[in-house]
Amino acid sequence: MGMTAHDPNLSRGPGGLLRWFGFTGGDYDAAEISPEAAPEPSREDRRERRRRQLLEDISSFLLTHRLQVSTETLSIAYSVMTGGNPKMARMIEERVQARQPITTE
Repeated sequence: MGMTAHDPNLSRGPGGLLRWFGFTGGDYDAAEISPEAAPEPSREDRRERRRRQLLEDISSFLLTHRLQVSTETLSIAYSVMTGGNPKMARMIEERVQARQPITTE
């Protein structure tokens, strides 16, 4: 797999790459909901939002870096974004900061 695309804007913007890797201290909650705007969501609603956000973050990561959707890339993205592989997250962050492509190699 020779996927080598890189988006230099990846680490900019709210949350950026760090949110993708789960380093924001949050648990993949969707956009904040004002207490005046809506009642407190149920535990099930929050869990569903976290699931959806995690899937969106994984797909955005793979698409941004033009990585194939495969068992390998999905597994890596999942473990990095959920905090299960902090070493890999650091390696990816270093490559992004150095403006080097993210590849499966």
